[in-house]
Parts: sequence; C-alpha cells; structure tokens
Amino acid sequence: MFEKVEIIAEIANAHQGNHKNAIFLAKEAFLNGADAVKFQVYFAEELLTFNHPRYKHFLRQSFTKNQWIEIFKSQRGKNIYCDVFGVKAFKFLMNQKISGIKIHSSDLENIKLISAIKKPLKVFLSCGGSSFLEIAHSVSLLKKKKIIPILMHGFQAYPTSIYDVNFNKFIYLKNQFNKDVIMGYQDHTSGASKLNYFLPTLAIGLGAKVIEKHITLNRSEKGIDYYSSLEPKKFGDFVKIIRNIEHTFLLQFKESSENEKKYSKEVKKVWVTKKKIKINDILKINDIEMKRYPSSINFHNYNSDIKNILGKKFIVNLKKDEKILHSHLKQNIIATILVRSDSKRLPNKWKLKICGLELLGHLIQRVKLSKKINRIIVCTTTNIKDDQIETFCKKNDVEVFRGDNLNVLKRVLEAVSKKKCDHIVRITGDDILIDPFYLDGAIEHHLKLNADYTDHKSLPSGTETEIFSKSLLDVLNKIIKYPEDTEYLTKYITDNIDQFKVATAPILETHKNKLSLTIDTKKDFIKVKKFLFYMKKKNRINTYNMYDIINFYKKELFNIKKKIKSFSPKTQMDWSKLV
Repeated sequence: MFEKVEIIAEIANAHQGNHKNAIFLAKEAFLNGADAVKFQVYFAEELLTFNHPRYKHFLRQSFTKNQWIEIFKSQRGKNIYCDVFGVKAFKFLMNQKISGIKIHSSDLENIKLISAIKKPLKVFLSCGGSSFLEIAHSVSLLKKKKIIPILMHGFQAYPTSIYDVNFNKFIYLKNQFNKDVIMGYQDHTSGASKLNYFLPTLAIGLGAKVIEKHITLNRSEKGIDYYSSLEPKKFGDFVKIIRNIEHTFLLQFKESSENEKKYSKEVKKVWVTKKKIKINDILKINDIEMKRYPSSINFHNYNSDIKNILGKKFIVNLKKDEKILHSHLKQNIIATILVRSDSKRLPNKWKLKICGLELLGHLIQRVKLSKKINRIIVCTTTNIKDDQIETFCKKNDVEVFRGDNLNVLKRVLEAVSKKKCDHIVRITGDDILIDPFYLDGAIEHHLKLNADYTDHKSLPSGTETEIFSKSLLDVLNKIIKYPEDTEYLTKYITDNIDQFKVATAPILETHKNKLSLTIDTKKDFIKVKKFLFYMKKKNRINTYNMYDIINFYKKELFNIKKKIKSFSPKTQMDWSKLV
C-alpha cells in the first residue's frame, strides 16, 4: 500500500497574464482534488537581462505585488507554493502566507537567493537540466540551514518526451542523496497523452512523495503553458488515478538527453554584471547577479560558482548585464609535470638524453615557452627512486613536489595547496613535445568558456595538453570512490562527461593527427630522438612548432597511431560526499 503523496497543481503562466484567471484556476484545482497549488512569482528585471528575447513576454505575464496579494488572500487556508525567481521575489513572498517555495533549476547556483533563506522553510529544488554537482551544492547549502529539500525530478520541453522522463536518473538521485532529501516528480508530458496519467504513479512507486502537474482552463485555446496541462475535470481524473494505480518503471538510466541539454541552455542563469566594470576593479558580490543570458551556454555552470570569482581583479572593462568569464579576471595557472622513475616499459626514461639534455629538461623548456602559465611544478613521488628527480629539479632551479605514489590527484592538489591556483595544466613526463602555441590556445579557450576541463585530443599524442579548473579537482578529490586509479584522471571526466563543463580547444585541420609521440618504449624514444636531432641541425631545438612535427613525420613515413590503453579504471563517483 502506497503512502499518500502530495499532489500539486502547477498554474505557472496558464493564467495568461490575468490575475483573475489565476484565482479561478486555483479554486478549480482544489475542487478537483489538488492538495496544493503552485504559482510562478517573478519580476522580469531579475529573471532575465533586458536584452533577452523573451524579456517583454515575461514582463507582460508578471503581476504587481497587489495582484499577488489578492491571489493569495483568495486561497486563504489552502496550501500555496511559489516558484521564486530572484531575491526580490523571495523577500516579497516571505511577507505572504504561503506554504513553501520552489527554486527553479536555473537558480540552483544562485547563492544570493539561497542565502536569503533565514529560517526553516519547505523548499523544493527543480532538478531538470541540472548536473549532480549543482544539485549537491544546493542540497549542501540548505542542509546548513537545517532544511531537507524536496528534489523535483523532470523538466519542461513543451511537452517533454517519454524518452526524456528517465526514471533511473530519479533512482540515482534518490540513492545518492538518501536521507538528505525527499523525492518528488514534476510531470511535463503532453496533457493530451494517456501517459501523463500513468507516469506519476510510476514515480510514486520509486519513492516520490510529491507529484506536480500543470493545470489550465481550456487546452483547445492553446494558451501559454497548455502543452503539459490538464483541464480541471481531467485533473480530477488524474488525482483519482494517482490514488489508485500501482507502480512500475520503464527507462534505463542514461546521460542527460539532448533535449534536456537544450532546456538547460535556455533556462540556466549565469553571473552577470549589475553595473559597468572597469579594469582593476575587484569583483564583489554586489557587483553581480544571476540572470538568464540570451546566448546559449554550456550545459553546466558550476565553475562559475561565486566562490571561484569573488575577490578577483578584472582585466577588462565590462558593460552592465555582461556574463562573467574567467577570461575577464586575473587567473593563476600552474603547470604540473607528472614524472616518476618507476616505469615498467622504460625505467628512468625521464633522464634519457637527447642532444645532451634529459627528456625532463626538454619538456620543462617547452612548457616555459608558454605565455599564460604562472608557475611550473614537477610532481613526483616519495619513492626513493625519485630522489634523482628532486636533485635534477633543484640543480636546474625548477620547483619540485613529492607526494603520494599511487594517488596522482592527491599529489597534484597537495603540490598546489599553498599556492595561488585557479587552473591546473596537467602534463605527463611522457609527452615532451608539448606545443606552447596550442597550450596557450587551450588555456585561453578554457577561460573563455568557464570550462571545468579542456583538452586538445585531436593533436598527436605527446604534444597535447589538458587543463582542469582547480575547483573541479577539489570536487573530484572528494567524490571519486577509487582514487588509486587517478593516474588516468581524464577517464574520470570522459566517463562522467555530462556532469562537468567539458571543452575541446580548436586546432587547425592540418594538425589533426593520430600519430603517437608519447614516450612509452625504447622505440618511442628513438622516434622522438630522431625529430629533435633534426631540429638541432636546423638550429631550432627550442623553437620548433606543430608544423615542424607534422611535416617531419610525414616525411619520415611514421605511421604509428595513438596508443589506446586497455586498462579501464573504476571511475564511479559518490556525489553525496559533497553534502
């Protein structure tokens, strides 16, 4: 026997901008069995930037404060919830007699809004189009306020396809956050489909304690928000079905669908300027606010989290309502070179010499050509075999750090722990032909996209780089279940690619190549050695570029493709560790 769930009639904008319609719809919802109704309370100026294409639409749909007060009074004694889309709307609602609020998925990272909650309150969190990272962050903030939020699974795609309902994602959220949340389901499948009666009952069987469904007066008029809405009588039938049908579920868990990603791009808010910004201004919380931005953004937004940008110095002038990018702010970028002596296929390869210089020396020289890296740290292990690496670095005035033998992620984070560091370029000692031009290009691309991770995978292996935001590595360090495999850190990103803001930096078509120039074996060493001797003859041992590399190996008819390592690390995450 199922525990009775709370059924919420979502009115949204079905009132068509007429507050009398909102009052009538609410009354009809309660007459037909709703336990509560929910309105969307917003003020256009804090929902969107003034140049957003839908700004005027939302301006026409919004009500005055007096109209909202009249709506709330008309439903006195009933449960009323409100979607709240900004601090101004929230403060207004706190003076009204409502039963709780819902934070839209576009506001999960709006710390100004969540921080405005000063007392225990019933809070719903909309999860549609949101990463597990964003959800965990919001749950954590509410937990500190002793609030157990209701996670509302589902999103609105006008209407949402059955293939995007994804109940196994619901199960995953439930299992991850367990006692820290209550689960709910917001159904947005077509109001003309029988499925919109049955899917909520399946959600109940999976543990949903709250069900939300849109309601409208007349679907045939095709007004605003009619897509997934039921008319009052049909809503009554919906309530009866929920109260009587048993549960089941259908879909397998999968990554976020393209439609959910599209939805995320349309509704996610970003940090934008509240006023004009001048070069050398220090970013303060009162200088920015979260709004929807007209151009599409990446699926996830965590790396724009406020803690990563507050207190930083602007290096450009900005106008009001411009999106904050990491490229707008002074950034500290550290290159970490991962090297050790204990290699199975080619031991002590770091000190093999080409043209009189150790391989590690060649690599350091290449990285030093970067114009965007602030610091270089060679990261090696505490193994006694790596004493020579430390000696080499000190002799050549290169910073060195020695850390965990197996947990590479821990070693990197400890290496930068006492340094100013916003982003980390991860370089392995096997890849000595790093291209500084592409390295700087990747860093620039990473900053302009506010990316968590950026790669250059289409370049020949041994020449490409990858960049991580420091904040992402901090998160991974907490949630990775098997840190002993973090030598293969990239795999943790690719296996969970939907949960992070991942970018690939552009390269010239002529430089896309599957050659393997990583030094794993003696044969690899000879192959790279031949190229460097050729560059020395040209008196360009320190100034060669990607054109030289590609042309040389075409000429020499090397046709060894990138190696694909067969080892598959365990890349599971435990998101609850963020709560």
